[in-house]
Amino acid sequence: FLLMGVSERMTDTLMLASYDMVNQYINMISIPRDTFYFRPGYSPYAANKINSIYNSQGVSAVAEAVSTILYGMPIHYYAIVEYSDIRKVMDVVGGVKVNIPFHMKYIDTTKGKELYIDIPAGEQTIDSSNVIEFLRFRKTNPAFARQGYKSYDAADIRRIQTQQEFVKAVLKECLKVGNLADVARVTLQNVESDLTYAMAGKLVLKAMSGLSSDNVSAYTLPGRDKMMHELSFWVADEEKIGEMLMEIYSLEAEAEDVEGEN
Repeated sequence: FLLMGVSERMTDTLMLASYDMVNQYINMISIPRDTFYFRPGYSPYAANKINSIYNSQGVSAVAEAVSTILYGMPIHYYAIVEYSDIRKVMDVVGGVKVNIPFHMKYIDTTKGKELYIDIPAGEQTIDSSNVIEFLRFRKTNPAFARQGYKSYDAADIRRIQTQQEFVKAVLKECLKVGNLADVARVTLQNVESDLTYAMAGKLVLKAMSGLSSDNVSAYTLPGRDKMMHELSFWVADEEKIGEMLMEIYSLEAEAEDVEGEN
């Protein structure tokens, strides 16, 4: 499942989630928004950031890019989530506890784009009243920075980790309360997705019958920061990606089995 968090036609959040319904495991791989993905003929150079693909080429191109980066990983379904959808989902989920890495402080008074974020560090309850502010936070204002308030690093890696904790907390809460079916229904009613109600129902029944929140793992695309054309990119490490996929999906063991058969 390719999950895309969209804001102003950019994919601020990209996450590939897989659910092993037999062994009851969920794995999530987050793709940093600044990941380098070369697109011939596209300019300016910022168009080579993976988060810009959706605006110019749409869902299928984003899925193709993510699949290519992950060694041809098949992607069966997608969901596009906008910030306005999140409050409706969280009204059903209720509040979840999330560890905030530092005090999130930010103010934007631009008309039509007003945003006020003030979430203290430590364990906080994220619910429909503050979830959009929590998910939208990226950096503090210069004036607040001079007072010691922090921003996420340039590659957004810490922001990704915080979002992953949030997703796991939401899933854990839904499994505990038993409202996963209601959450799935409200989600499909409010987001753009090619996941059918029938398949969603099948997934929910499987999850409720044996999935444990302890069996949910999160990864971030291996790579490094690199400045190119005076822009900051996250450059994927192909060797480490291969190692990550082997760890998640036991691809190495499967390859050895095939070799033995031959």
